[in-house]
Amino acid sequence: MGPITIFDKSFLQSLSLDEAVLFDNFFLTNIVPIFFAETLADLHKKMKNDRSPEQEVAILAEKTPQMHAQPNAYHGRLCLGDLMGHKVEMEGRIILAQGRAVKSGDQIGVIFDEPPEALAFSRWQDGQFFEVEREIARLWRGMLANLKFNMAIQKLNQFGINPKTCSSLEHAKTIASQIVSRERSAMFIQFGLRLVGAPAQLWGVIIERWKQNGSPPLSEFAPYAGYVVTVDLFFYIAIAAGRISVSGKKITNRVDLAYLYYLPFCMVFTSSDKFHRDCTPLFLRPDQQFVWGPELKAELKRLNEYYSAMPESIKEKGIYAFAEQPPVVEGALMTQLWDRFLRPAWREPKGFDVDLDPEKEKQLVEQIKRQKENAVPMDATQLNSDDTDFLQLERKIQMRRGSYWQVPKDLPPEKD
Repeated sequence: MGPITIFDKSFLQSLSLDEAVLFDNFFLTNIVPIFFAETLADLHKKMKNDRSPEQEVAILAEKTPQMHAQPNAYHGRLCLGDLMGHKVEMEGRIILAQGRAVKSGDQIGVIFDEPPEALAFSRWQDGQFFEVEREIARLWRGMLANLKFNMAIQKLNQFGINPKTCSSLEHAKTIASQIVSRERSAMFIQFGLRLVGAPAQLWGVIIERWKQNGSPPLSEFAPYAGYVVTVDLFFYIAIAAGRISVSGKKITNRVDLAYLYYLPFCMVFTSSDKFHRDCTPLFLRPDQQFVWGPELKAELKRLNEYYSAMPESIKEKGIYAFAEQPPVVEGALMTQLWDRFLRPAWREPKGFDVDLDPEKEKQLVEQIKRQKENAVPMDATQLNSDDTDFLQLERKIQMRRGSYWQVPKDLPPEKD
């Protein structure tokens, strides 16, 4: 699998199903919560074509990565943990939602059950929507229609920010970063708590901890929460300065902004949205890259034409058998991305043995089953990641999607 990548809805919508399967194959995708929320919102959206909202969501669900995909933990929960003293790693890795710490026999490990989002997408592919999901969609659309920015913008002056001096999006980012890294007042900390959605009943505990640590700037006290506040401040400053529009349809920029909260947890972000093209580079680390959606789609289209020409006898062995890594084409976008993020070693094909030793395979499957069946819950605080014996991630995948077999065609039914 390839670079850890975040995508937005606009990019996935642009792909054909076969292109989406190849995207899933060549990237390890971080599916962020805002993507699920945006997809649900379509249930209460008027479609421009003849398809119903349910059909539109089902099509998007069918394209959503499943082979090499993990949902990221919700940014609000991560911010709260950060503020309470639990460090959030921001080094380009997916932050998984909490798994179950278990003991199985004489081994200890963590089991990540299939996430509810993935279960929901499986249902959505079949056009099955629960009423609670429809209600969430309605509330989400209502929230977009009623977003108000005046209160946040009025706060800017209290912290010495004059949006009229902001000359560009780059300047807005600089101003936001400077105030988060220098402001030490309790009033600003409270403002930050409100922006990240910290529960009011925990404000006292967080502020007391902040004081005990010497009342440092938010960027030092809780780096990830500080990053999220920086993103929000940038947005409000840019709005007040007229650098970002929130009138009419542009109010969806507030939704698009939420994708930026998860940039610390990827290597690559791809989008076909102009807002993302303009704003994302301002928040990337030097070891990250923004990829314009239409360019990546063109690359996936090229690869699809290449693999589609292969004999069916090859494709029936499963996509791993012939596309464990992309073909090396100097100058091609996929080659550039794999070179940058996976180092040149990927150019040395290791091959993939689709004819595994049946007995060893059977033993491995039985071992995995026993680990789960015999799993007994244990206190997660007693679990040291360095001493973990096993990690299980549960996923359901389709044997075939579009024109591609994701697993060998002749895989026995009991192993589906």
